[in-house]
Amino acid sequence: MTITLPRLPRGAGYGLRFVRASETQRSGNGSLTPLNRAGDHFAVEVDVGALETVCGRELLADLARGMGERIRVPIPEPGVDKGAPGSPLVNGADQAGTSLILDGLTPHYVIRKGWFFTVETPDGPSAHIVTAETIADATGAATVSFWPSLWLAPDDDDVIELAEPFIEGLIVDEGDQTSGLLAAVTTDSFVVEEG
Repeated sequence: MTITLPRLPRGAGYGLRFVRASETQRSGNGSLTPLNRAGDHFAVEVDVGALETVCGRELLADLARGMGERIRVPIPEPGVDKGAPGSPLVNGADQAGTSLILDGLTPHYVIRKGWFFTVETPDGPSAHIVTAETIADATGAATVSFWPSLWLAPDDDDVIELAEPFIEGLIVDEGDQTSGLLAAVTTDSFVVEEG
């Protein structure tokens, strides 16, 4: 079962970071060569701070359950208005790499560089960041470029969550969570990593 965290209070801090399966090789003459591999992904560090008691204890309960289950964290995109993207889907199976053919978008919808989206495959979701602006055609089809490369193979008509992207994975650093009989509950930062 997956635990979905609610949107956290305005003061919460989110730090996305890259988790690289790829590496860089340095040759004898000092030149660098990228060794790209599938498996690059994201982790998110969430810093909540002090919460009022009820909200804080509910979050602690979710985090406690999340120690042994998958947890889903929304990717906040402050200042971004994605409007009405439609209902984007993967258009065609057996796609790989760093671009994906979509359909189901609102005709002429603009997908901006720097936006996030999540591909929901049968094997689980994966988050990606758009690396080049693209505009859907009159039928709502578009090819979007992104990072990291697909590491879970999507099927035809798999859902693309563009309006409310998320990261799903396991808690890999639970921080120092504190409850107590105080007016506030302090939750230290915690890290959820895809995979």
